[in-house]
Amino acid sequence: MTRMNKTVASAAVAAAFAGLVGAAQASIATTQEVAFTNPQGRMIPGTLFRPADRGPHPAVVMLPGCAEAIGAPAQAAGESYRTWGERLAAAGYAALLVDSDTPRETQVSCDRGGAATAERAADADAAYRFLAATGIAHADRVGLIGWSHGASGALAAVDASRSAGGASPFKAAVAFYPSCALDDAFGGVARSTWKPSAPVKILHGTADSRYRDGSCVSRIGRAQQLGAPSVSLVTFQDARSGFDAAIARSAAYTTADLRAKHVADADVMSLFDGLLKD
Repeated sequence: MTRMNKTVASAAVAAAFAGLVGAAQASIATTQEVAFTNPQGRMIPGTLFRPADRGPHPAVVMLPGCAEAIGAPAQAAGESYRTWGERLAAAGYAALLVDSDTPRETQVSCDRGGAATAERAADADAAYRFLAATGIAHADRVGLIGWSHGASGALAAVDASRSAGGASPFKAAVAFYPSCALDDAFGGVARSTWKPSAPVKILHGTADSRYRDGSCVSRIGRAQQLGAPSVSLVTFQDARSGFDAAIARSAAYTTADLRAKHVADADVMSLFDGLLKD
């Protein structure tokens, strides 16, 4: 068999395997549309992915990016969130995807009516309370994952100053390509007071302007000086915002995006398994 034929055959096998995994995840996960009230009294819709057994389960609150799905077609981003929910459910987690934008009538360009960082953090708190109060989740084993605008909300949600006694209810947070400017909250970037009370992992592509502005490096440095327990930044060379939605069949993504997705998927699951499961 020639080198080219081997490559094509390998790609076909990989694609078939990915399809089987996706089908298995879909059959294991049950999906339910839910709603809960945030601290400001706003009703927030969400999509709940959960394993077939009743639970309670370790859980992950998912904060998506804004409606424009920066760096990826909106449909691909939506499919990516659903894939994450199904993947987490297949691994034994309840996963709640929070819709912060629809109730606020966010426009496609996200330049009007979009949820601010603090609002997304408040929605995350409400999602946590919903999962804990309904018995879906173990209250002491809930993590948080966010993308883009949602990632900034995730970073804000775990700041020690937002919770009584300085302890966030979330045991770990993952932030995909956030703006660490955080709407200039927590003292601003230069004099940042942001100090997460739970381990945080930020994942960025070096081709993303929100990484190149240096705000995440500055925030992390200040957080470490303030005694944050564990804050890390993982960077992927030449990857862009939206790399975790990358799919091989789409010309919208580069080899760097695909490489970053492969590494990040495993890295995130490893972090949650280590901190949220017994």
